[in-house]
Amino acid sequence: MILAVMIAMGKVGELTVRMLSLPKGATVIKPSEGGTMITQGAIVTPSNMITIQAMMCAIAAGLVGVIASLLLLVGQKTR
Repeated sequence: MILAVMIAMGKVGELTVRMLSLPKGATVIKPSEGGTMITQGAIVTPSNMITIQAMMCAIAAGLVGVIASLLLLVGQKTR
C-alpha cells in the first residue's frame, strides 16, 4: 500500500506541474466539436489537481501514522 500511495502521489504531482505550466484557458483534454460532453464540469482544471494532491497527502499522512503506531506497539511488547 505504501508503494501504491507513493506512485499515486508521483503521478498526481507530475500532472499538476504539467497543468500549472499550461497557458491560461488551455486544457489538457480537447472536447470534440460535434459531440457533447457527458457533464458540464468534466474538464479537469489545475485546481482540481491541487485538490487531488492534497487528498493524496492526507492519505499518506494517515498511512505514516498507522505505521508509526504499529511500530510503537511492537516496540512496547518486546520490552
